[in-house]
Amino acid sequence: GNMYSFGLFTPRSVGTRTITACFGLICSSESITVTPGGPTDLDVTHLISQITSDESLEIIATVVDQFGNTVSVELITYSATNGSMAGANGNIFYPHESGTQTVTVTWGTQSIDVVISVDTGTPAYFELSGCEGTVPAGEWCDITHLLYDQYGNLLNISQAGLLTWSTNN
Repeated sequence: GNMYSFGLFTPRSVGTRTITACFGLICSSESITVTPGGPTDLDVTHLISQITSDESLEIIATVVDQFGNTVSVELITYSATNGSMAGANGNIFYPHESGTQTVTVTWGTQSIDVVISVDTGTPAYFELSGCEGTVPAGEWCDITHLLYDQYGNLLNISQAGLLTWSTNN
């Protein structure tokens, strides 16, 4: 007869696994360290997000094997339609313009778009116009005012709060 008996172990998740085989009351165990398999897919969390132009968004992307285990040391790149990417891994998005922005996350030939709705930021400055140059005494002069955030995104004037006017004449 056959003196050996075989079992087949097919690991799915990484980590240390203990396999125990018993024959009646006699058992034997073996520890096996399971590492990730070969990289197969790009995985990105938060494919749709919303921030203001004053905020940033960290995009979490990993390369995984066929069972979803993270495979490290894979080059992932990030590019934004508007704004900039920063951080040690280049995965933190800093927007400039409000509106819908996209960050494209790429690994090898795979790309995934993260769609980010960017709202305007806090008020930063006014622009006054309509009453420049010389105005004769007694004539009306309409002054218009526009409010912007730090990146030049136009805000609703009501976001300025209480508006006060003063003149030196």
